[in-house]
Amino acid sequence: MRLAYFDCLEGASGSLFLSSLVDAGAEIKAVERGLQGTALGAVRLKAAPRKAGSLRALEVLVQARSGPSRRSLKEVLSIVDEARLPGPVRTRALAVYGLLGKAEARAHGACLDEVHFHELGRARSIAGVLGTLLALHQLKVGRVFLSRLALGEGRIKTAHGEIPSPAPAALELMKGLPLKGGARAAEPVTPTGAALIRALASRWGPPPRMTFEASGYGGDSSGERFVRVLVGRMG
Repeated sequence: MRLAYFDCLEGASGSLFLSSLVDAGAEIKAVERGLQGTALGAVRLKAAPRKAGSLRALEVLVQARSGPSRRSLKEVLSIVDEARLPGPVRTRALAVYGLLGKAEARAHGACLDEVHFHELGRARSIAGVLGTLLALHQLKVGRVFLSRLALGEGRIKTAHGEIPSPAPAALELMKGLPLKGGARAAEPVTPTGAALIRALASRWGPPPRMTFEASGYGGDSSGERFVRVLVGRMG
């Protein structure tokens, strides 16, 4: 069985996970084709070189037509359910957004029917989540392992105004997970990153016993958030 170990050195998000997997060998055009079967319209992916501290990294930029400024949980689940996706990808995506919806509801004191995603419901965010799952499927990754998560501090700007970092929904999803401090970025772990972790990861801590095959670094333009992924076989 092939596995992926995400070393969340300085972050965890859908875009960082997707970028690291493409850097590790997932074909960006194949991921892009997989996204065309969704109601998001024409989605294009472009790889851009980045720096992760002093290291080389890759950022996958998602280009999508502008859509609604916010979507309800029901609308996002409908986009996923009706998309032409491989069965395992659809199942994982529904689990991600189910967890994210419950976390948002608890964070804002609302019921599930009242949950609306602002930044998280935009086409680029959804494409980042689905792209991550498509890349894992393409690489035939059956199990996902995670390092400790970096915990940010300070405040971040969102559609709800300024809120403490991590965002309440991300913090809700991080309950019970091993954390570490000292992250350079204000928001190292995003709600979508935390939801992907909750839906996919089966173990946290140091790398498991594995036959190492490939690695990849995903970063962003800030140079402060990045993820390393190790891909290999069990044992």
